[in-house]
Amino acid sequence: MSRLATPSQSYRMRSRRSLVLLALLLTLLAMLVTACGSRPTPTLAAATLPPPPKLPTRAPTAVPPTPTVAPTAAPEMTATPEPATAPAPTATPSAPDPDMLPGAYAINDTALLSQPGGSQVAPIPAGARVGLQGRNADGAWLQVLYQPDPRTPAQAGWVRSAAVTAFTDLKALPVAGAPSESAAASPTVSAGEGAAATGGALTVLADRLNLRSGPGTGQPVVGSLAKGDQVDLISRSADGAWVQVKKADGAQGWAAAAYLSAGGSTPLVAAPTPSGSSRPATSSGAGRGHIVFEDRGGGNIYIMNADGSGLRRLTQGFDPALSPDGKQVAFTRWEEPRGLWVINTDGSGERLVYGTNRPRSPTWSPDGSTIVLEEWTGSKICRQTPFGCLTDDEIRARLGGDCMKTSFGTLCIKDFPLITRDFTALTSYNLANGSVRNLAASDSSRAPVFNPGGGSVLFFDNDSMATTGLTSNEQPRPLVSLPNQLGPAVYSPDGQAIYGARRNGDNWNIWRWNADGSGAVALTAPPALRDRPFHNVSPTLSPDGRTLLFLTNRTGKWEMWQMNPDGSNQRPFAAAALAGIDFQYNFTNERMADWG
Repeated sequence: MSRLATPSQSYRMRSRRSLVLLALLLTLLAMLVTACGSRPTPTLAAATLPPPPKLPTRAPTAVPPTPTVAPTAAPEMTATPEPATAPAPTATPSAPDPDMLPGAYAINDTALLSQPGGSQVAPIPAGARVGLQGRNADGAWLQVLYQPDPRTPAQAGWVRSAAVTAFTDLKALPVAGAPSESAAASPTVSAGEGAAATGGALTVLADRLNLRSGPGTGQPVVGSLAKGDQVDLISRSADGAWVQVKKADGAQGWAAAAYLSAGGSTPLVAAPTPSGSSRPATSSGAGRGHIVFEDRGGGNIYIMNADGSGLRRLTQGFDPALSPDGKQVAFTRWEEPRGLWVINTDGSGERLVYGTNRPRSPTWSPDGSTIVLEEWTGSKICRQTPFGCLTDDEIRARLGGDCMKTSFGTLCIKDFPLITRDFTALTSYNLANGSVRNLAASDSSRAPVFNPGGGSVLFFDNDSMATTGLTSNEQPRPLVSLPNQLGPAVYSPDGQAIYGARRNGDNWNIWRWNADGSGAVALTAPPALRDRPFHNVSPTLSPDGRTLLFLTNRTGKWEMWQMNPDGSNQRPFAAAALAGIDFQYNFTNERMADWG
């Protein structure tokens, strides 16, 4: 017979069951709290939680091993993914400074691309500097940083290596990608004035034919063609000697028409003959003439053979210029008797030929009969304003009194600095009869130089580089508009190119333009790393047009250097012979040397 429990035993059994049940409930509650606490979003509604009996199946890492736990909860707190279509790459403030990277200068107007063949990030004007970050495998494309405005972050992208002149070894750049050449659009080079698009396929006749950035042997080489290559004709130069062509890969350039055929073996034009100099060659210097130069504006004038021999002091004055026959030197003086002077190259016959006040920059006509020079015509004390150089009365008339209230505060006459503005003119002096004629030019015209053809004179003023005729009724024709950024320039001996100084930010450099002002190319540039500005100024060319002479302070002192007309092979000129010359350049539009 079973034994019945007593009331006290029944009570104890019920208490044990209650404790076990309570413990089980507390355990389940603890597990529930733990599971809820492991979820990434504690504010989820209770209805989204899985049923309590299944909670023990959750892994300790709170990653659900079964589809019973909502799988979309965890990603809600992860970082937002990048958009599928990224915006054009723009360097962050922590990106490298473009000026601290190896540098390159755009030789034509081109574009910064998000990727080769991609969208345009920014236009890059000719002469603008970019910092080099990398290249593609074959070096045809460069990854660069471009900062058009120092107040904004630099922009990153790609440019064709043929569109820039790099001042570093491109092979040393890291390989940053392998862009597709076939997808890229090559920058288009202007055909120049008088060019006409004709279309058609051409065949290369020469074993190797250079492609250049513009029409002329002085233009930089941007590629090459082999015999039998097929190219498409885009346009012709005005004289027909050069054609702009397009390769199968889309690259464009200019090639000599004499080495291309529209069919068969007949060239487009006859082979060119060597062009002669506009100045007769002299016997000294192995047929390369003499060089005259000054050590500073108004200082000593020297003459030497072009091979660096025969250096001797000639006289004293400003801006020496050799006559076309190489027998005389024109120069100017500001002390009494002031005016235009001429001296024979052997040091004899020094004489004043035209008295005038503060003359500068004499230039001989090709036939040697006339000298054009810059003359000072007066000055005025005025205040420098956005509207020009104005007197106090002129400013008062604009302000309606001595001061005017603006949204930026009160603007008064005294807020504009006082300056002295000089006025200049161009004057033609006939050596045979002493007649004088004023040329049509602005009242700030400076540094005239004859066109080798003799029909016009090149000069620059506060606004532009321009040409003017030899009579007063021939109005000036602006070629390059760059207010307050240009210095003295010269023509190439064949008259097809202009070489001059141009300011770029805190430095001056040598540039080349076509004779019509198009095709701007920077021939010199500052280095990527520098502790001071340095400058390249005052260019002049040899009579055969093969060597360009200029002044530079890149080594810490002013020196005379030389380079090829395309900017290559820059090196000191006659360093031993000129070691004792203390050159000084004061940025007063000095024309330091002439070669004839």
